[in-house]
Amino acid sequence: LFAFNQAILNPDAEVTLRALGPMLKKHEGKPITIEGHTDAFGGDPFNQKLSERRAVTVFEWLLSNKFVTADNVRTAGFGRK
Repeated sequence: LFAFNQAILNPDAEVTLRALGPMLKKHEGKPITIEGHTDAFGGDPFNQKLSERRAVTVFEWLLSNKFVTADNVRTAGFGRK
């Protein structure tokens, strides 16, 4: 749902998140972890940072669209793992 080596949501990602958002809203207050991943291209340090940025991008989108609050969400990046 991201372009190669990018942490910017593509239009398909927004469609997916719009479908997911109401489900998250329904369970408001429960802990949520948003995990970011990458492909196997590039070095581990680059992929780790990219995966972290991707997770934060998803969180920020969900937050700005009022599907989650900052209180119960954490983000984690796993690189290519």
